[in-house]
Amino acid sequence: MLIFALLHFGSYLGIAIGQDGGNGVAGAWDSIHVFEATERASGSSRSSSAATGASASYKLTSTVMLSLVRRDEGDDAADAKATSTRVGTVEIAGSLTRQSEADYALPDFVSHVANVGRMIEDMEAKMRNQLQEVYFGKTRDVVGQLRSTQSLEKERRARDLQKELMGLWKK
Repeated sequence: MLIFALLHFGSYLGIAIGQDGGNGVAGAWDSIHVFEATERASGSSRSSSAATGASASYKLTSTVMLSLVRRDEGDDAADAKATSTRVGTVEIAGSLTRQSEADYALPDFVSHVANVGRMIEDMEAKMRNQLQEVYFGKTRDVVGQLRSTQSLEKERRARDLQKELMGLWKK
């Protein structure tokens, strides 16, 4: 008589990283990874080279919460030229949630740790890249359109000069 015992379990991992760099820069990266693992007796693992033997199916849900603060700290009595280039305070915060599934070979029970660890590392790398490309890129574009670090007087003079040159060119 053959008895197959399938194991089904889940757990989570939380990672919190905070940084206060002084001079007005601070940030925090908090991530929560919840996974579910189900062992299977026969080997139908898609991402392993083992054709037979036990395997496990993993489901991972990851959420990253990110907050960044950039604060211009300066003396209130600073001269007008120095304050004209200050950008004030910029705060950005948000969260991103992603899910993934994978099947891996399971030569022994301890392999769960390596399999889940690999999935979490891959997921964090993907999410970090998505945050950098999408969120920071978009934020940089929007802030660049809305705020200028140049003085308004310089911009007005540049526009006036441009209009004057265009007027002379049309003559």
